Amino acid sequence: TDISAGFFSEAEARFGDRGGAIDYRPLDIEKDPIEQGFEPHGYDLLIASNVLHATRYLTETLGHCRDLLAPSGHLIALENLSGLGWMDLTFGQLDGWWRFADDYRPHHALAGPDVWKQALADAGFAEAEVLGPDGPDGTGAPDGPGGPDTSDASTILDKGVIVAQGPAKVSEPAGTWILTEDRDGRAAELASALAARNQAVYLVRDGDAADGLPPTNGTGIVTTTAECGQRESWRTLIESLPQDVPFSGVVHLAGLDGPGAQATTVELAAEVQRAGACALALVQGLIDTDSTPSRGVWFITRGSQVLERELGGELAGAALWGFGKGVAREAPHLQPRMLDLDPAELAPDPDLVNELMYPDDENHIVYRREGRMVARLVRMGDGTGRLDFPEDQEWVLAPDPAGVFDQPCVQSLPPRPLEPREVRVAVEAAGLNFWDVFRSLGFIEEGLLGREMCGVITEVGDEVSSVSVGDHVVGLGFGAFAPLMITHGDLVAPAPEGFSVSGLATVPSAFVSAALSFEYSGLEAGEKVLIHAGAGGVGLAAIQLVQAAGAEVHATASAPKQAYLRSLGVEHIYDSRTTAFGPEILEATDGEGVDVVLNSLTGEGFIDASLSCLKPDGRFVEMARRDILTEDEMAALRPDVAYDILELDVLKKTDPAWVGRVLRGIMERLVSGELKPIIHSRWPLAEAGAALTFMRSARHLGKIVVTPPPLVTGRLKKDRAYLVTGGLGGIGCAVAGWLADRGAGTIVLNGRRPPDTEAEEAIQELRERGVAVQVELADVTDLDAVDAMLERMDRELPPLGGVIHSVGVLSDGALGNQRWENFETVLWPKVLGAWHLHQATRDRDLDLFVLFSSRVGVMGNPGQANHAMANAFLDQLAGHRRALGLPGQAIAWGAWSEIGEAAEQKERIESQRAALGGRWFTPQQGLRAMDRLVRQ
Repeated sequence: TDISAGFFSEAEARFGDRGGAIDYRPLDIEKDPIEQGFEPHGYDLLIASNVLHATRYLTETLGHCRDLLAPSGHLIALENLSGLGWMDLTFGQLDGWWRFADDYRPHHALAGPDVWKQALADAGFAEAEVLGPDGPDGTGAPDGPGGPDTSDASTILDKGVIVAQGPAKVSEPAGTWILTEDRDGRAAELASALAARNQAVYLVRDGDAADGLPPTNGTGIVTTTAECGQRESWRTLIESLPQDVPFSGVVHLAGLDGPGAQATTVELAAEVQRAGACALALVQGLIDTDSTPSRGVWFITRGSQVLERELGGELAGAALWGFGKGVAREAPHLQPRMLDLDPAELAPDPDLVNELMYPDDENHIVYRREGRMVARLVRMGDGTGRLDFPEDQEWVLAPDPAGVFDQPCVQSLPPRPLEPREVRVAVEAAGLNFWDVFRSLGFIEEGLLGREMCGVITEVGDEVSSVSVGDHVVGLGFGAFAPLMITHGDLVAPAPEGFSVSGLATVPSAFVSAALSFEYSGLEAGEKVLIHAGAGGVGLAAIQLVQAAGAEVHATASAPKQAYLRSLGVEHIYDSRTTAFGPEILEATDGEGVDVVLNSLTGEGFIDASLSCLKPDGRFVEMARRDILTEDEMAALRPDVAYDILELDVLKKTDPAWVGRVLRGIMERLVSGELKPIIHSRWPLAEAGAALTFMRSARHLGKIVVTPPPLVTGRLKKDRAYLVTGGLGGIGCAVAGWLADRGAGTIVLNGRRPPDTEAEEAIQELRERGVAVQVELADVTDLDAVDAMLERMDRELPPLGGVIHSVGVLSDGALGNQRWENFETVLWPKVLGAWHLHQATRDRDLDLFVLFSSRVGVMGNPGQANHAMANAFLDQLAGHRRALGLPGQAIAWGAWSEIGEAAEQKERIESQRAALGGRWFTPQQGLRAMDRLVRQ
């Protein structure tokens, strides 16, 4: 802003509008900004550079700034805090230099820190600080009550930064809001917060429609009922809203509190129906009444957007995001906005009310611990740091030579023969450990990335007899972030059946480290064990071993991860971010303390706190790598303590037989069911840099596993079966051909109806190529039929190797003409089919799980809000599977030109396609794209 538009053309030529993010508007800050068209309390931050002093009355000017700020917003002003005589001689020739007329500045335009702080306080600002050359509230030149002291001609010009926070509560215009009620009371909490801001809130509960609305006298909360799935009920309610108070907004909260990621397919259907039918009817009621809520229609979800392998959350809410995108295309005047709350934070977010009251131009918003984030669509590969791998297999990932932490590079390895006691393993999955983080940071100077893996033996040394070529193994070594790893034969063990390769890759380092620690410490039943970082890989392995031994677990973890430890039956949990666990453990154990400490926390005071709650003659096993005590230092502190430092990498070299014996023992306990793999997130090897960054942030639960793409060798597994749902349609048959081209030996084509002539011809062609093709007729929305199909496949076919869910049904129509039954026709084949297949296969070792989504789920499309809902859900389900350590990929297709339902409705869809841009693509182009995407 500026007092006139004279400088705008130059500024706009230099900065542009940054895609609409920059607006250039005149503003006279001495006059009421609201009367000049600026929104009251609509700005989180005001920046004023050498302008506030040039006004007549500071209190009035600062009051106008206050009126622009959102609650607790900030004003940052750059001002000269003292001047020189030459300034008066120069600027004093301008009338504006002498315009000041308030009591704060009786003799000069400029003011010192104390004056600014007093003026800001008088104007209603809550806090103020002046940062000068000598620090807070200090300047290089003193000033008296009449203004700056300019007596010293050598005094340099003193500038300061004034930082002031506006009041937490502001006088806000009245407005009316409609909130749909959730089950857990969060809507009621939000209603109270809005009511405290001079808003009238109608809290709507699902039920028989109320006979009119009771009055609110403009403010307060009214609880009423409506048949939330019926547009007529919403229309009646909206028409009954008071006409003398502006209609501010609608907040849909019905998608907040379902069973979450553990939902059965039936429960998921109920949640999508409850939230979705309400959303559709509500929007139709708004359209019917020609209403335009000034602050929009908000769809609030929790954890529906899966960011960086997040677990938990309410995936049913992902469909609401797709619905909102459809509404934006058909009814943009409703200003639909989607906001996803943090799944790890159950308390109401204090920023939510401000977000509702003062919305900006963003309509895809996510709140997380790290802050507020908004969605951006970027070209694939931009900023992702994905790696390209050579065709050969003689390479390994190594830290960046230039020291860039999150950019590992491909390092070629010279071919070499095996030593007599070595084996060569084709790596299927590798565990990421903090050793790899330290190595990438440069704290460790030597060593190849990747210390554990699951894979297949491809070659054995002359003296190796414990395993043979073709054996499926887990193992330890060095350099597992590679297609092939060479390791000592003692450091591998046969992999038990029935576990995924990514799950098996979580076992070696964590369980062997924990088991060796207890061999050091001699753990006995009934003892108490303190396990630090209990939600990490070693911590979770140690918890299983302690519980199996009949001992008592005391674990530390950060607050967001403690709920998971409770789900494992851990009763004694403490905060890993403070040293308060010491006295808390003593209190929990009646002053006795613990018998054993497994330590991995070495920050200031943590070792002392651990020792403070360790019994006399206790045992302390140090697992950290940096800032640890030497044996002499421990002896000086606690000579009674048995102290061991575990260095697994050293033991792998000096005593591989011992390490191998422990590893094989762990495998036996996996087979017996006494132990199980660790919860983990899964990253493609091509994104190893992002995986390192994620581990460094310590936001993960359990382990992080990196896996090569399923087609890293260009071939699928001939001894596996691959299921294609929707497999008897044109797209499904094309996908079956692609699977056969990539080496699939058995393909199952699923459909609702028997194959037509074209499908029969495609099946016959596959069989002539030597592919075993089985047709399975089952409606993927019929859960019993899907289960029966999977049971038949298990009995008759090789193990399932992959799923491609390509089902799709269209039922287009304008929002105002749709019924929820039309939505279910589109939703259930994609949503319920995908979720049930996810649940039914999550314990299987799949190479791929590909969901055929649509760009409509990303961008919306007129007449296809139901299609957008279904595909937005698929996109987040893929991310959820990756967070669980399972393969998951959603491909958001455009329109196939010759096959599929879009091709069958080409004439109608062409007008929509032309409006949105993009183009039709041939089956050949689609399969080439799929090949590239699955390889990545």
